[in-house]
Amino acid sequence: MKLLQFNFIASLFVTLLISCDPGVDYSRIVQNSSSYDLFLIHEFDSIYDTAIIEKNSEYSVYAWDAIGRTSEYENCHPEQLGSFSLKVIGYDSLNVAIDLNNPTLWTFSVLDKTVNGGGKCECRIIISDFDIN
Repeated sequence: MKLLQFNFIASLFVTLLISCDPGVDYSRIVQNSSSYDLFLIHEFDSIYDTAIIEKNSEYSVYAWDAIGRTSEYENCHPEQLGSFSLKVIGYDSLNVAIDLNNPTLWTFSVLDKTVNGGGKCECRIIISDFDIN
């Protein structure tokens, strides 16, 4: 009986500790506000993945749920995600001038705050016609 009481108290204590930690819902989003469909190329550890981002749409290149604070994601550093590049579909002579691998071009936003610094946040980069030449 004492073992059962101890297990219950230990489980309750662990639950209380875990419930104090804030949770974070994080996304990295490429927003294509241009008049062109774009081809996204993602390379990570010599493995390639691709996606089409249609004009006037957005694409989440990364989503993560974790224990932590939104402030831990505000630097928008993509190096742990590999490298990204964009091409304009159907227009070989056009290039996207924005470097998705440059963290200073991404905009960090907290979309929803929860207790202890948790919440929903994102890093977003917007591609417009101005960025395609």
